Amino acid sequence: ELNDVTSGTLSLDLWTSHRKDGILGVKFHFIDDNFEIQQRTVAIREVNENHDGAILKKYVEKVIEDIGLSEKISFVVTGSLANVVKALKDMQKEIEDAKQDNDDVSEDVMQLSDDSEDEDDDSESTNVDTESAESDESEFEAEAE
Repeated sequence: ELNDVTSGTLSLDLWTSHRKDGILGVKFHFIDDNFEIQQRTVAIREVNENHDGAILKKYVEKVIEDIGLSEKISFVVTGSLANVVKALKDMQKEIEDAKQDNDDVSEDVMQLSDDSEDEDDDSESTNVDTESAESDESEFEAEAE
């Protein structure tokens, strides 16, 4: 069912017991073909490590990888827990950095393409010069006879 979804929102929350046991819940929200709001629980994970931003980021990335919806997530919604917000901000920065790297590569490819066209222009003028030189040679040989 989620394969047909074009985009949606991921929501997540972290519940922590008084003993510091953590449960990460993740839902995917989308609008179906009948324009009705749908939601699916896509993951419930135990978080048996420190609940800092780096650890939560790792868990969220793993869930996104497991559910195979990374290209379909338009927004991520969460409560205001500082560690969850930190994890999401770190993920956002990585995504923006990756996009910038892709833009830089695209610019380099375009520049190479432009340079290649300039070289093609140079070779055409070289061919013209070569033809002119051959023409001059023929005239010189005719005069010599």
